[in-house]
This record gives sequence, structure tokens and C-alpha cells, in this order.
Amino acid sequence: MMGSSRGPGCVGRWLGLVGAAAAIATLLLSGCAGPGGRLVRYPSNESSGLNSIHGDWEPHHGGRYIALVTERRGIQEIVLFDTRSQRSIPLPGLNRADSLVGQPSASADGEFIAFAAVRAGRSDIYLYQRSAQQSRNLTARLNSAVRHPSLSERGDRVAFEVSVNGQWDLSIVDRAGRPLNIPTNPR
Repeated sequence: MMGSSRGPGCVGRWLGLVGAAAAIATLLLSGCAGPGGRLVRYPSNESSGLNSIHGDWEPHHGGRYIALVTERRGIQEIVLFDTRSQRSIPLPGLNRADSLVGQPSASADGEFIAFAAVRAGRSDIYLYQRSAQQSRNLTARLNSAVRHPSLSERGDRVAFEVSVNGQWDLSIVDRAGRPLNIPTNPR
């Protein structure tokens, strides 16, 4: 068979690639537990637990609290789970019927949650304060797409991506949405 690429050398290269891919996958997956790491299991409880039969995604572990997106009540919403009490914390005023929410990030004390939301076809970054039961739009003045908010441990700064002329750049704002002057060439 002239021109055939199925000779014994090809099979050997293919098996070598499969073996290398399996080794890489094993290393990546075993890295989830890592040295000294452990898999944490929380009880399933449809109303207030962490695990459920419904879709749960985009978890962010901020110390005591885990913020995530779920579809437990038939709608996409953000949930805050307290790992000590092993219960969901109510978030009145955060999840709205006119919004598609996602990408939550919680402060270490669970008082603040930064999240992305699409409302009326526009994407923005919001900061929810539990004690006030209110969300503040941090990017209302930007005329750009935004995504992937990351809240500081104290909840006083939010970093996120903003699309400027087709390029995704980073922006950091305070709780009021004011840009912070972060040096681009620190010494």
C-alpha cells in the first residue's frame, strides 16, 4: 500500500500520544486533592444544602462561604452557602426576575457578593451587600461588555474584565464603582 499512513510506526506514535495524554490527565486530576488536600462532601438538601439534583455551577469559595449559581427553584439564581452551619443564606434583593446572573464572588465574611448580570440585554458587574439587601451597578457608566468579577477578601475592591476595542482588559473598582489607580509598572 503506497502512501498509507497506517504503518507500524504510526501505531506506535499514536499509542505514545495516548499514553502521554493519560499521564497528563492523571496528573491534572490527582492535583485536585493535592498534597494534604481532601475532598469535602456536604449533605444533599434540596431546600438549603449545597448539593442537589439540579444544575449548580460557577462556585467561588471565599473562606467560610461558597457562592454559586443554581437552578434549584427552576430559575438561574445565586446562592450563598455557609460551610459552618451547612445552610444556604437568604439573599433578598439579589436575584431578580429581569436578570440573568452568574459568576459570583463572595467576600470572606459573606457580607458582599460581586456578580455579573445581564439586564435588558446589557452586561454589568454588580455588588450585593447582604445587610442592606441591595445591589449596586458598578459598571453602569461603561459602554463595554464586562465579565468575570473577582471580589477582594474584605469586599472593598472588585476586579473584572472589560472589553475595550475588541480586547479584554482588567479593571479594578472600589465599592462605589470608582476606578482605582493601580500602577501598571510597579517597582
